[in-house]
This record gives sequence, structure tokens and C-alpha cells, in this order.
Amino acid sequence: MSEDSDPPASNPMAGLADSWRESREGRSKLDRLIEVGTTLEEPTRISTVADRADCSRNFASEKLELLATLGVLERVSTNPKTYRRDEAHFRRLRSKALRDAHGGDLEAIVEQYQERDRELKAHFGVESPAAVTYEHFEAIDDPDALADERDALSTWQTVRDRLLDLQRAQALDEVTRQDHSSGDRFDDGELLSEL
Repeated sequence: MSEDSDPPASNPMAGLADSWRESREGRSKLDRLIEVGTTLEEPTRISTVADRADCSRNFASEKLELLATLGVLERVSTNPKTYRRDEAHFRRLRSKALRDAHGGDLEAIVEQYQERDRELKAHFGVESPAAVTYEHFEAIDDPDALADERDALSTWQTVRDRLLDLQRAQALDEVTRQDHSSGDRFDDGELLSEL
């Protein structure tokens, strides 16, 4: 190679395998299994989960069943055993996070979202975002107005989703208050310690 020529281009993929291996080696089998398990959107066999988590099939089988018992995963079939994440569990976690983030004062936040929902419902003249038809947008000629209208529809769906999460958080808050007053207590930490 002459002094005037460019040095060889470095491989942008160089080192990725090593860093990937290091990140896997830096975590326990259980951490890897939980990470894989909580991303399962489709029913998945134990052997596939074990491969992805880089652990034995027996270890994966035992821990997946425990995660299903705890409600983190859902066992979809028994022969062969398949699992997927339990969406209800993750909705409960979102509700708890919302409740905690708003310091338990969810009523005022819910009222604000309900008011915004009513405004958007009146604006579109239908009961829900799903009821807005193509014809609604077809009548708008101005591209900026069309973009604004699409943004408003997207905002309405987001308001509805957040309102549902907040209402779940309110229900969770009510159940938690009832459990504390009756002396019953559900502790996720105790359950997760079984893993």
C-alpha cells in the first residue's frame, strides 16, 4: 500500500459479536430468560426460549412455568408447551406506574382526560376514534388542515388509551386501599423471590 492510498475501511460490524457475548455473560440465566419471556408476543416453545436465553431446556421449562404461575406469562398450550407474555400483567404494571407517578391523585387527571375526550368526540361528531371514516378526511383539501386533522385523530386515540390506563390505575388504587384496610397484602417482591 502506498503512502497516498486510503487506509482500509474498518468493518462496522467488528466487535459486535464480542460485545454481544459479553453482555450475555454479564447477566444470569434467569435475567436472560425473563428478558426473553417478557418479549414473547406469540406462543413460543420452551426449546426456542431456551435457545434465545442461552440456558438449558429444563431450566427454561421450570422458570417459564413459575412465571406463568405468577401471571407474568401465559401458558398457551400444553402439548407442546408454549408460552407468551400475559398482557394483563403488563397493563397492571402500567396502571401501577401511573398511580405512583401521579401520587395517587388520579381523579383530577382522569377528569382532564375525560374533558379532552369529550372535546375530540364533539369535534369529530362520532363516538370513538375507530368510527372516524375515510370520508371525513376526503373532504379536506388543504394539506396542512388534513395533517392537523390526522394529528387530532391520533391525539384522540392516545387520549382514549391513556384514559383507559388511568381508569385501571384508579381501580388498582381502590383495590389496594381495600386490601390494606382488610389486612391482606400482595407483595410482588415475595413472589419474585421464588424465581
